Amino acid sequence: MLLMVGVISLVLDQLFLFPSLGPTSYLLARAPEQSVSRFYNVIVGHLVGLASGFLAVGLLGLWQTQTISSAGHVDPVRVLAAVLALVFTVTVATLLHASHPPAGATTLLVALGALNTGQDALHLMVGVLVIATLGEPLRRIRTGELRVIV
Repeated sequence: MLLMVGVISLVLDQLFLFPSLGPTSYLLARAPEQSVSRFYNVIVGHLVGLASGFLAVGLLGLWQTQTISSAGHVDPVRVLAAVLALVFTVTVATLLHASHPPAGATTLLVALGALNTGQDALHLMVGVLVIATLGEPLRRIRTGELRVIV
């Protein structure tokens, strides 16, 4: 799954490969029977993570400030953004029955400034969609929800 995202990134010369896709792939491979691994949870979870991160950044007025990696230190307001973004993510994902722990990484990427544009968000969601689309049939086969006739 992750290889396919990487290949698509290379072929299209676009960044679709993000750190939060690693834990998503891991969950699909190791815990396919858990609800957090369902297609719905993967897609909606990451969307909620993105939205929550952008909301926290917006509420705290961090659009034009340095990221923690470019600043070289942790800014207290970025820490607050990270905490708020994760609280929003957990709360909204729970309400939507879309819990997906790797979405916590997605929301931190936004809150800490590594993802800060709509194009970044779109690229991440392309990666998420590829992982979820490839992972769902494999998940169903592993859980016995889908039988393969050979």
